Amino acid sequence: MKQWFWQLLSLLGTTGFLTMVVFFLAGVYMSKGVFYLTGKKPFARIAGLLLIFPRYMVLVVKKILVKRWSFPELLLFIFIYNSVSVYTGFISGFIPGLPYFLIFFTGLNIGLVSLLTDPRAGTFLLLLNPVAILEILAVGIAYSNGLMLSVFPFTVTVFQEKLILYTELFPVIYRYSLPLLLMAACLESGMIILMKKLENRDSSDQSS
Repeated sequence: MKQWFWQLLSLLGTTGFLTMVVFFLAGVYMSKGVFYLTGKKPFARIAGLLLIFPRYMVLVVKKILVKRWSFPELLLFIFIYNSVSVYTGFISGFIPGLPYFLIFFTGLNIGLVSLLTDPRAGTFLLLLNPVAILEILAVGIAYSNGLMLSVFPFTVTVFQEKLILYTELFPVIYRYSLPLLLMAACLESGMIILMKKLENRDSSDQSS
């Protein structure tokens, strides 16, 4: 465990990881501007298009909160969903430059979801959440490895070389990104179930 932790820290100090974090934070920062442009012409239509996916995600989150989940069910759902997102970030490196685009829009969408949920909350306050910190670390590692795939141009010969590099980099994802996502899913599932129990207790107290 100690060795895993020190190896994780070494990954967090790489140029690729720090670059991905900068692009992610840039997306989070831009989300506030996009959110407040929704009612201002001529940018309202563009801002509206950028808000389509975040609005959909808010509806999904609300449905998750309404549904009665057991802890294992919720943990598995969150873990699988985030794992797919992380893996997508990793394989995006097969297309040059795509990791930059995706990590930026990941930050943008997370910021917009936060603002749609509570416009008064600061977008960067969500980064103080331990769940968000673990997920950002996992995403950053995956995208930084995708960035290593992305440095080569897209040709048939180079694609074969990318496949070889993919097999060398993929173990980093399941050794570091997936454990971080599992820890985040455990925390998030526990927080959601605890919050629902407290809400049910308050409602039962009010009815009595």
